Amino acid sequence: MSSNTVSYLYKEQLLNLLETLNSTVAHFIRCIAPNKTRLPGVVDSHLVLHQLRCNGVLEGIRICRQGYPNRMTFDEFIIRYRILATNIDLGYGEIAVKRFCDATNLDSTSIQIGKTKVYCKIGVISDLENRRKKHLSELMCGIQASIRWYLEQQRYEQLLKNRETILIIQNNIRCFTQISTWNWYRLLLIVKELIPLNKDKVRLEELLKINDELTK
Repeated sequence: MSSNTVSYLYKEQLLNLLETLNSTVAHFIRCIAPNKTRLPGVVDSHLVLHQLRCNGVLEGIRICRQGYPNRMTFDEFIIRYRILATNIDLGYGEIAVKRFCDATNLDSTSIQIGKTKVYCKIGVISDLENRRKKHLSELMCGIQASIRWYLEQQRYEQLLKNRETILIIQNNIRCFTQISTWNWYRLLLIVKELIPLNKDKVRLEELLKINDELTK
């Protein structure tokens, strides 16, 4: 009977709710009224600022900026931003993070190194991301320039080959045009036409002799 009491049911519901909350990552949303008239598209900046100040949001932001809200493990941090310090051997773990900070001139007051994670103040991660994007953009431009140079080299070499081929053809045509007017070349052409005829005549005579021998 005790399990059906109101207090017992309330306790069970509360325990179930706590179990659900503990098994999830809760995100709380603070609602801000944009105006007192409840009209869409109208924002009363003074009213919004007053709510943010009274709710402690501005103070929370100020405290957050003074702390180290952004955190990453050593491996995540180095894998993500190693590209900014490729000229040195960073290694791994905490040593890699320290070497990275020295190589990239990070302000020691804006970053703290824990046992397994790196803690950064507001603006540090965004600055590193901007550096990373700029570096990647420069690398991509360099790769594209190299590809364009290679393609142009290939095209230029092909043009040289085509030019050399054209020059050879032109030279052969000029030579043929020149020798075709020589008398000895004309005589050579006539002789070459007669040579097959003489060969056929000799072959025919040989066949006739063979035929005569067979008919005897």
